[in-house]
Amino acid sequence: MKRTRTRYIIKIAVPVVLLTIVFSKIDLGVVLANLREVDLALCAGALAVGYFSNVFLSTLRWKIILSAFYQIRIPYSYLLRYFWEGIFLGYFVPGGVGSDIYRVMNAVRHAGGYERNIAAVIGEKLLVLAGNALLLMITYPLVLPIIVADPRIEDIIKYIYLVGLVGGACAATVFICLRVKWGQRVLSFLRRRVYTGIKTAMEKTGVSRKWDPDEAVVTSLVKPFVRGRNLALVVGFTFLNRVVCGGVGGWIMLRAVGVDLPIVVHVFVWTLIFLIFTLPISIGTLGIREGTFIVLFGLFGVEGETALTASFVGLGCLMVTTITGGIILLENNIRRKTR
Repeated sequence: MKRTRTRYIIKIAVPVVLLTIVFSKIDLGVVLANLREVDLALCAGALAVGYFSNVFLSTLRWKIILSAFYQIRIPYSYLLRYFWEGIFLGYFVPGGVGSDIYRVMNAVRHAGGYERNIAAVIGEKLLVLAGNALLLMITYPLVLPIIVADPRIEDIIKYIYLVGLVGGACAATVFICLRVKWGQRVLSFLRRRVYTGIKTAMEKTGVSRKWDPDEAVVTSLVKPFVRGRNLALVVGFTFLNRVVCGGVGGWIMLRAVGVDLPIVVHVFVWTLIFLIFTLPISIGTLGIREGTFIVLFGLFGVEGETALTASFVGLGCLMVTTITGGIILLENNIRRKTR
């Protein structure tokens, strides 16, 4: 109970502190003037490409994992509805945990059972994180010549990049080790992690507080995610998602506030933003969003007021996307009651 209260206090304190710092260094008059000059047509384009298409592509990735990894056949239209409703319900839950649990609870009504559906969601999140980290490593050398930040900040970024390279090398080593004799120890570690994740998720759904399958069951849940073809499929799809939604969608959003940066910069920045937003240190990314926009786009010469304007545009797009999920949920509830 004490730990939960501490986490809650941190999630409240972090946005307050960050927003205080942001607004103390920003000319709000300039931000308001920028907002009045935002191109609404381009904002609509950013909403469609950067946010709505992300929902459609992420749902398609979920369907592919269910079908190709676990032979769970659920119509795309149902998964899209559950995914969008989950966005609405899980928005204020850090890390999207609430959204993921909602997806699982609805998917099991069709096929697959709790174990495979939960394993699919856990494995997807891990591979998506790995895919974004890899994409960050690939794009950083491409944007490095464009960075115009303070040399000290640039040095920090270089250190982060080196840490990422080491992490990527470790991940590659793990994958190689799965092919050799002692790689079974690594597989055993993955089995334990999946076991813990599934057990925790099942407790949250209220389905079972006692889940203790044999090793063969847990191994069968893990194996689809350590096959080379499956890894390439999910990571490649994650790259596509980030390039389309982050690269193109982000470029359109910044054009709406009068900034024109290369698409590769947007792929890099939005990939890093995605990784930062997964940290459970804020409610609804409040405060984190504004500070992140100012710092990251500032690396490429974007003024703080302009970056903050873009963050407000992004927040508006996010709110429209989230509320759309709420409308879908409300419409479905009304339909059920009238039957």
